[in-house]
Amino acid sequence: MSFKQHIDQEFMVSLRRHFHENPELGFQEIETSNTIVKTLTELGIDEILRPTKTSVVGIIKGGKPGKVVALRADIDALPMTEEAEVPYASKKPGIMHSCAHDAHTASLLGAARALMAIKSDIKGTVKLIFQHAEEKPPGGAQELVASGVLSDVEMFFGTHVFLGKPVGTIVSRVGPMLSANDSYFITVQGCGGHSAAPHKSIDPVVIGSEIVINLNLIVSRTIDPLSSVVISCGKFAAGTINNVIPDTARLELSVRTTNAEERKSVGERIRQVVDGICKAHGAGYDIVHEPGYSATINDAAAIDVVKCAAEKYIDNVEYTESTMRMGSEDFSAYSQIAPIAFVGIMAGSPEQGYVFNNHHPKFNIDEGCLSVAATVYVGCALEALNAL
Repeated sequence: MSFKQHIDQEFMVSLRRHFHENPELGFQEIETSNTIVKTLTELGIDEILRPTKTSVVGIIKGGKPGKVVALRADIDALPMTEEAEVPYASKKPGIMHSCAHDAHTASLLGAARALMAIKSDIKGTVKLIFQHAEEKPPGGAQELVASGVLSDVEMFFGTHVFLGKPVGTIVSRVGPMLSANDSYFITVQGCGGHSAAPHKSIDPVVIGSEIVINLNLIVSRTIDPLSSVVISCGKFAAGTINNVIPDTARLELSVRTTNAEERKSVGERIRQVVDGICKAHGAGYDIVHEPGYSATINDAAAIDVVKCAAEKYIDNVEYTESTMRMGSEDFSAYSQIAPIAFVGIMAGSPEQGYVFNNHHPKFNIDEGCLSVAATVYVGCALEALNAL
């Protein structure tokens, strides 16, 4: 069956620019999801579900019996003001599609159009997941998993647009693709006083500084050098004026790990470091742990499907083994149901003028990546359904 003639670049570009002009934050994607529903309805999709307020799941029932696979795109934007000089720039100050979710959504709608054109030849069922709130923990994926609407899926595929290489390159890998992320909020309780008499105080700034330095030693001295772990203190707040030692200091940490064992042990080590240093200085402390997303770990059989689909359906494709990326994604939640494969779709290199990466206010992409992403979506669905 040939679907490539139904991959409509103009259709996807129009949708991508509409979403780009009209971004919405996580859990607030009302107009975005309404546009998705309208487009799926016009395509004649068999069934459209609204498992949460702003998510959409479209169902395409093939003409032949078979298994169920799912394709996922995230639909939310980020709280950033756009600086890219494009005619379709965000119309909403303070909100921008700077992580390419507009492209993900448009390419999955393009894939839906192509799948509907060959619907009678499809062996099984394809579920199209337009997922809300990827950028806002606890994330939308876990809500969709809990809803039960995806419980019959036997393999999940997701794509993400990245910069760094020209259109036509896709990247992925077996095993950890993206890290888990956790947030730790540490409050050091000291005893404030006059800056001229520090001996009469318990200085939480000094204690907090010692904590930050020793937290960095966790990675360099207690973690296997071949492992991937990152501990960053992104915020350190204390005091109101230079001649007063404050009572408290607050540290906010971002922690990235790639497996459950290290995730647990790093958390324990953070608590040990804070406890030991605070006790040594006679200070109190409080630690709040907010778990983020689990590591995205690609299944070997699912990645074989990706490679097969890319080689079979994309002309002059370059499949590149991805490095481990320390960003995180709630696509990992779908692995609670079935094997997953997360695929990077490259959308331009610095040599081509694409120098501002994801989450930058000047982020922009080569829209040629939309056809590649849509082809990957459709190819993975067909190859997986044939293999399962």
